[in-house]
Amino acid sequence: MNRPRLVPRPKSAAPGLSFVAPRPALTGEPGERIAECVDARVQRRGNKTQVVLTLDTDDGQVGRMWIDVPEPLTSTCRYMRLVTLALGRPPAAGEPIHPESQGLFHGRRFRVLVGWRKSQRDARGKHRFDEALALEGPKDPGHFLRVHDLLARVDP
Repeated sequence: MNRPRLVPRPKSAAPGLSFVAPRPALTGEPGERIAECVDARVQRRGNKTQVVLTLDTDDGQVGRMWIDVPEPLTSTCRYMRLVTLALGRPPAAGEPIHPESQGLFHGRRFRVLVGWRKSQRDARGKHRFDEALALEGPKDPGHFLRVHDLLARVDP
């Protein structure tokens, strides 16, 4: 005779959900804005590791910034430049610089550069990358504003 077994009851999805309306995505003109980092997380994208920063601007909008993290880390890579900017000094040897650690990016205010995509396809399907394209209008219907760079830390 089979013995009954205990099967765990599935957890409800309701406690994990946030029933708060999200902030709107970035709109308006490209340029510089003041924003606070509210989230920093690491994700794998193909064979690359990326850090995704979520920044709330002073005008009540939210934008994201994607940073590729090279392996191994070098002192001259973009991620290390941004860590140095966030800390206000170069990190000491052996100091933890994981983006999800509290205080590295999270809760800090920055002057940021907001713009459109920096690439454009030509007639042959090739991508052309140019810094000036970030200030030009949308290139296609699915185009959106994003945060391109952290320019300076703004201390409260």
